[in-house]
Amino acid sequence: AKEWHARMLRCGIAPNFKSVGKLAEAAAKQGDVEQALEWVREHAADFVGNQVLVSTVIDACAKADRPDDAARWLKQMRSHNVQPDTVALNTVLHAYAKAGRLDEAIDVLSLFKHCGAEPDIRSYNGVVHACAKNGRVDHAAKWLGVMQ
Repeated sequence: AKEWHARMLRCGIAPNFKSVGKLAEAAAKQGDVEQALEWVREHAADFVGNQVLVSTVIDACAKADRPDDAARWLKQMRSHNVQPDTVALNTVLHAYAKAGRLDEAIDVLSLFKHCGAEPDIRSYNGVVHACAKNGRVDHAAKWLGVMQ
């Protein structure tokens, strides 16, 4: 990926959000979240408001068990007036749930309304998962009731 990027630059072809996104995605798939973040940081001024690109980074952070980084990118997306979609929000929510961080998962769930997105079954499942990881059966039952 790095070689193709260098070739593009040598040929005078400017990267766009798709090419940067693919570079970040390739690095993330190899488990190199730092390189994925570097690709985006390098071009952040040009594409930080691009939902697809930032969602790729959010996903990379979540897969690397870095929920706080995923949440920071979500916040950065919103600070550039780009509303995250259900997928991006669920990705951060599930990263927190996987880490057993119930309060943060619930905080992300509350963002759905502010972002004009609708939580889905996956959203509530993430919160229930976080409840289970914390031994909060009472809370899990509450959220299961909300799903119905």
